[in-house]
Amino acid sequence: MIFTELISAQDIAEVIAKEILKDHIIPAFIFNERKYRRIVVVLKYDAVHIGMAYGIIEHGTHDFFLHFIYIMKEYRKHKIVVRFLGDIFNTAIADAGAKVAIWRYGLKDNEKDVRSLLLAELPFCLTVKVDKEKDYCIKTKDFDFIRKFNSLKSLNLDKMGYHAQKWAECNDELKMKIHEGEERARCETKYLSPFIYDTFDTETSFVLVRKEMQKPAGWIICQRYSEKEIRLFCFYLYPEDRVGYVGLSFLAYVMEKIALLFESFHFGVDDDNSQMERFVNNYCVSVIEPKGIRCFLKVDFA
Repeated sequence: MIFTELISAQDIAEVIAKEILKDHIIPAFIFNERKYRRIVVVLKYDAVHIGMAYGIIEHGTHDFFLHFIYIMKEYRKHKIVVRFLGDIFNTAIADAGAKVAIWRYGLKDNEKDVRSLLLAELPFCLTVKVDKEKDYCIKTKDFDFIRKFNSLKSLNLDKMGYHAQKWAECNDELKMKIHEGEERARCETKYLSPFIYDTFDTETSFVLVRKEMQKPAGWIICQRYSEKEIRLFCFYLYPEDRVGYVGLSFLAYVMEKIALLFESFHFGVDDDNSQMERFVNNYCVSVIEPKGIRCFLKVDFA
């Protein structure tokens, strides 16, 4: 008989993950109980673990972020997959009051995405939209190639009236100014708050600051993949600062810092992110390595 089980204890969840997934490690932020209600669900066939999924809901909210789902290959039958998805979402609803789900996953180039079709079989799930971004990787040794472009050589944040400050070195006053500007910024559909990230690399995450007013102009938040790999998770500029080469200069500055510490740099580009598209097309085509597509599927629960 196939059934699902909610796992609450961290040590048990980690043992089961190792049993099913071998080298897979559940990310530490899943167990940040002060900030999140975690949902860890295992799929069982009689007494055997055959699948696992986990996600989080931030306390005080109703959005369930599904970060990972896996079923052993020999059990990936259509009915079992749909059943497991339904049980995961129903658990998030019953256990944490979820009203919305955001399912994060990756696709290979030209891979057909059937997830919306699977969710259509769950009567309480309404797929609202799927946001996609192209996923890329650049070896930091290849930054030398990018540096050769004259248009990048001339960029200088200081001459533009800005400076970049490590996130770890930002004082409470600067962070409060970012908090105060969030109400306006949240109107943008692509806005991501820098405060939602639990673990980011303090050496390569920066806030862009207008010097004359000591006012935040934007930020770049990076997270480690490993000791050798870093990912740009969030790149945001306020609309009034999206002028000239400000964003490109900020990115070039951060990439210089990344090159000192890591071997590869990962980032994603939304379809409507014209600034990053220009960066890729104008400077990176010959050194970039496509890594597929990252997807964010939003589901409303009826």
